Amino acid sequence: MTTVITSKDSHTEQKKKSYTNLVNSQEVATKTSSYSSKNTWKAFIDVCLHRCNN
Repeated sequence: MTTVITSKDSHTEQKKKSYTNLVNSQEVATKTSSYSSKNTWKAFIDVCLHRCNN
């Protein structure tokens, strides 16, 4: 499913569509692969801390 944002969409509508797409994508990825939101966030934080020398 592709969401097409038109110039008539308000910022709030765009944000809601984006959030809905993110949640749907996470659910599909969790069911069809080894995706884990928790592990992804941990990896993201680890990289940020490493780059900041923490």
